[in-house]
Amino acid sequence: MFVQIGRNDEFIKFDYPRPDPGGEEGKNHVHKANVYDVDGYKTTQELKPPPAENNYGVELKPPPAENNYGVYAIDTESVHTKKGLEVCKVTVIDINCKVVYDEYCLPTSDIIDYNTYWSGIKKENLHDVTKTFAELRDDLLAIFNRDTILVGHGLNHDLMVLKILHTKIIDTVMLYSHPLGLPRRRSLKDIASSELQREIQVGDIYRKCLSKVLSEAQLRDLDYARPDPERELGRVCLYGDHHGFKQGYCRNCCRPFDTSFANRSPCDFHLERSRKMRGVQMPYGCCGRSFGSKGCQAVSTHVHKENLYLDTNGFKVTPQLKTPHDGSYGVYALDTESVHTTKGIEVCKVTVLDTNCRVVYDQFCLPTNEIVDYNTIFSGIRKEDLNGVTKTFEDVRNDLLELFNRDTILVGHSLFNDLNLLKIVHSNVIDTAVLYPHPRGLPLKRSLKDIALTELNRNIQSGGGHDSKEDAEVTMKLLLRKL
Repeated sequence: MFVQIGRNDEFIKFDYPRPDPGGEEGKNHVHKANVYDVDGYKTTQELKPPPAENNYGVELKPPPAENNYGVYAIDTESVHTKKGLEVCKVTVIDINCKVVYDEYCLPTSDIIDYNTYWSGIKKENLHDVTKTFAELRDDLLAIFNRDTILVGHGLNHDLMVLKILHTKIIDTVMLYSHPLGLPRRRSLKDIASSELQREIQVGDIYRKCLSKVLSEAQLRDLDYARPDPERELGRVCLYGDHHGFKQGYCRNCCRPFDTSFANRSPCDFHLERSRKMRGVQMPYGCCGRSFGSKGCQAVSTHVHKENLYLDTNGFKVTPQLKTPHDGSYGVYALDTESVHTTKGIEVCKVTVLDTNCRVVYDQFCLPTNEIVDYNTIFSGIRKEDLNGVTKTFEDVRNDLLELFNRDTILVGHSLFNDLNLLKIVHSNVIDTAVLYPHPRGLPLKRSLKDIALTELNRNIQSGGGHDSKEDAEVTMKLLLRKL
């Protein structure tokens, strides 16, 4: 195997710890000697005699002929302590990308910052950890030896915090150098994206998104379902102003009607309202007709959305999950499309996208009551879309509760509508209506169509109703634009 291993001058240039020139045991000079503790180092030991196949890794069984288990990738995560930066987790992988070692350890001094933004480590990760730093290092020295080849990105940092001296190193900083040369370095994230077409360190996105999450006060003001203070199972409270909702009135034309649907009557309405300027009502924005004129759209019956605000039972809370290894609980864009039923407005389609705008979930479902209007002009759903659909609302919600957890970050536009109709209580929410506020502030909100046009130069919802995939993609791109 051809190996590109750093020369001694490269080790010094890249701040790899080198043996003390004076020969003092356990002490090593580094370029940033005033920053790092240079005492207490250990050197990987020589393995005698080496195996016939020149495999210097420690394995219970000889490796297959086509593999070399004497080559390991290593990465560490660290926390800030009173002493400085100390290792708290180490992962070692062989050339088949199999995990050889993956352990937490306790630092040698008191933790003052878990460095979660970068390390992904949280306090709860260390609850049951008893392994000390010395024990962890001894484990590694039992796996590695002087001739083992170690691979990493900026591996000098990992070896410094581990206080291990090693010579046979392949550093991806050198393998994939910056086009302008040192001291500039390409990030591992950039190299992975360009060379492997792979997005890594998504935990970085998650941690950056945390600052955009709505506060509890914002969730309440914006009518997001909140758990019942009396802790009644499945019941929620809505604290907002319900956005002008009036019980017993048609959602489209704002006229009163029989919401029991015992007597159905046709409805005409305008898609855009008439704005008032200097005390004068302007023509409707959708068709240009004068204020008070007959609606430019007509449907067979009046509809309502009383269940959105009045049905506060049967909700489920997103479940709790153990901390993922990368500290990322997931960031997803969510959008739903709904139809009008005798109950009110019910979810009929759900789409979920990840941070790469790839579809994670995209399903139709049957509403729980009789459909009175497919709401096609807004939802894009037609009768034929539900032909052959057997998935129920409960099925879809259970699917989502398996995909999401309590710490997952969900992004959407006025996402309270989607979550409340899904009867899901969730707190980690980013709302693009808040990220891109109306210039005159709440309760006014900019439409997603307007934000997409001005911020992304993209025209959406241009005909045939909304597309949940398109809307979810736009909200995710709007979020990433803010990071």
